[in-house]
Amino acid sequence: MNGATPVGKVTIEIRSFSVPMIKPAVASAAAVVLGGTAVLLTYDLGYLSMHMMLHIASMNIVAPLLGALIITRRQLRSTPAS
Repeated sequence: MNGATPVGKVTIEIRSFSVPMIKPAVASAAAVVLGGTAVLLTYDLGYLSMHMMLHIASMNIVAPLLGALIITRRQLRSTPAS
């Protein structure tokens, strides 16, 4: 275990975490934004296509960035001050 601390009968494991875990989420979101922008500039989308584009944006841009933000905030909150 990496930094395991016994608390009563329960053992809590504190894993080493690196904030640069955000970089893949940001890179992925940027790639989807660039690709989506190229498509939007090239094609005239109808109602269903626009709905699908919003679904793809929420799934591939918002969700990874929100997940990275939550993980980072939890990690920073649980890191003891030195």
